[in-house]
Amino acid sequence: MGNSALDWVYPVSSHIEMLLVFKDDQVLNVLDKNQMDLFLDGDEGLKERSGTYKAVYVQTNFDWLLQSIVCFYVNLDNEGYMVEQFPLPLQRMCDTAGPGPDFGAGRIRLACKSQCPISGYKTQLWDPSTVIFSNIQEALEQSKGALFQASTEPQDEDPVTTIKRTLRNEEAAYRNLSQQLQQELEQQKLINERLQKQINQFEKRKATHDEISLRQENEALSMQVRKLQLVLEKAANKVPLEQNIEISDSQLIEALDQQDVMSVVFHHGVGHINLTPHKILDYLEDPIEYAAHQVGLSKYEYKVWLKHHDHPHCVVCDEKIALIGNPKIFDAQIDVYCERHKPLE
Repeated sequence: MGNSALDWVYPVSSHIEMLLVFKDDQVLNVLDKNQMDLFLDGDEGLKERSGTYKAVYVQTNFDWLLQSIVCFYVNLDNEGYMVEQFPLPLQRMCDTAGPGPDFGAGRIRLACKSQCPISGYKTQLWDPSTVIFSNIQEALEQSKGALFQASTEPQDEDPVTTIKRTLRNEEAAYRNLSQQLQQELEQQKLINERLQKQINQFEKRKATHDEISLRQENEALSMQVRKLQLVLEKAANKVPLEQNIEISDSQLIEALDQQDVMSVVFHHGVGHINLTPHKILDYLEDPIEYAAHQVGLSKYEYKVWLKHHDHPHCVVCDEKIALIGNPKIFDAQIDVYCERHKPLE
C-alpha cells in the first residue's frame, strides 16, 4: 500500500514515549503518548493536582528498556492544567542529551539540570537521584500492559485537531528559537560592551604611560646635560683661575659629541625622536615646534592636533568623537566635530 497523505501526521515511531509526574520521589501519574500530548498541549489536566511538580519524559525501545530521559518541571493551575504553553523541545533535547546510566540497552541519553543540552532551558530542569531512576523502572514495569495497549491502539483523533496541535508545537519551537537567539544577542551585546570598556581602559593607560615616558625621558635628558656641565666645570676648576675660562654652548655640544651621547625624546603623534648633540639646542629652544617639524606641520597645526588628542570631543557639543591618532591626516576643519555638527562638504 502506498503512503497516504497523512503519513506525516502519524509517523512510525522508533520508540515508546510516556510521561511520569512525581511528587518528591514518588510517581503520581503515568501518561501514555496520547495522554502526554493532550496534557502538554493544555487540552487536558491532571485531576487533583496543582502547583509545581517534577516530570520525566521517557523513551524506551520495544523491549521496554530505557533509552532517553528528560527531567523537567511542570506548573499546574488549580484544575490541574498547564499554567503556560509547554516550551521544551523534548525530542530535540533527547537527540542532543549527554550520556546517563545503563539500564540494559546501553547508556541512556539524559537531559537534566547538570547536563542541559540546549542553552536557555537549564532553569526548567532538575537532577534525578538513584531513587528516581528506580521508581521510573518500577512504574514502567507496573504500567507496561496499559502503555503497550495505548501505544498499539489506532489514533482516533481527527486529522484537523492533529494538524492544529502540530502547528502549535511548531509555533512554540519557533518562539523558543527566537528567545534563544535574543538571549545570544544580548550576551553578544554584553561582550561587545565589555570589550569596548577594556579598549577604553587600554587607551587611557597608554596615554598615561606615554605622558609619563615623555616626562621621564625629558628628565633623563636634562640629567645628562647637567652631568656633562658638572664634568666641564670640574675640568675648568683644574685650570688656574686667572685664565678665567668660560664654557660656551659650542664647547658643551662638542663635549657631548665626544662622549657619543645620543638623546631620545617622545612626542604624541611623532613617536621617539633621536637627538644628536648638535640638535639638542635646537630642540630645547622650542620642543613643540621641533616635534611639529618632524611630521611636516607648523607649530600651530600640531598644537591643534594635540588638543584633539588630549580631549577627543566635539568642539560644539563636547560629545566624544573618534580619535585621529596620526597628525599628518588630521583635518582641523572636519575631525573636531561629531557627525551632527560636522560641516557639509
